[in-house]
Amino acid sequence: MPGAEALAKTGIEAMVLSYKDGLALIIGTSGMVGLGIMVYRAAQRLVDTYQVISALSVEGLAGMTKPFDPRVHGVKPHKAWPWITSRSP
Repeated sequence: MPGAEALAKTGIEAMVLSYKDGLALIIGTSGMVGLGIMVYRAAQRLVDTYQVISALSVEGLAGMTKPFDPRVHGVKPHKAWPWITSRSP
């Protein structure tokens, strides 16, 4: 669907940009997207590392592993638990 048609359907007026406005919109966009991806990947690595350290801590301390069973977390209302418990690093 063309942008003009989508704006018309939603009742939003299109912005009228001058040459400086358009340039301001695109100058930092690619840099910020790249930075955002780098931060996302670093956070993803941090979560993966945390999960491995947590698992090794439970094993090293001879802790109980039954509370981490995916079936237990399948009945809890937390959306991320089934995903975390099903992962194997």
